[in-house]
Amino acid sequence: MNVHRIGLTGAVFSGPLALAEFADEVQAYALAVAIFAQDGDEYALSDCLSALGFDQDEIDWHRLKPGRRMATGFVNPADALAARPCGL
Repeated sequence: MNVHRIGLTGAVFSGPLALAEFADEVQAYALAVAIFAQDGDEYALSDCLSALGFDQDEIDWHRLKPGRRMATGFVNPADALAARPCGL
């Protein structure tokens, strides 16, 4: 499977379809983490990360590590199918 990295630290995409599907969410996540590192507003961090689907344990992890991002993989099954040789 091909892996594509762009300028989003910690984010790995399974291919171009995953990148297209998840890039906006990854950018919103990176922005929320960066803003929290600057202003320390835990409520804003919690609201943003909750909206992006993070659970409370993950939000607490971010509160304890301002500015750090969790490494995350984003997969679109069609990327894997596109990478297979025809007929397999």
